[in-house]
Amino acid sequence: SLALVWGHLHGCKHNSLKEVLDKELVLSKKCLSKGEFAEGIRALLIDKDQQPRWRYASLAEMDSAWMDDFFNA
Repeated sequence: SLALVWGHLHGCKHNSLKEVLDKELVLSKKCLSKGEFAEGIRALLIDKDQQPRWRYASLAEMDSAWMDDFFNA
């Protein structure tokens, strides 16, 4: 989430409100399709184990190409 928010803020600092919201819609759809959102829901609300199993355990392990794909329509 931290990397997504940082990327969104950094990538939208000179955009209009419409452009920012359009990019946020793309980002939100990618969050759903990549499964990280569903994993967070599973850990918090379904199994209630508070132990999400994210694709990457830390920012250092994260693949930059995987992260960049969140911002591509």
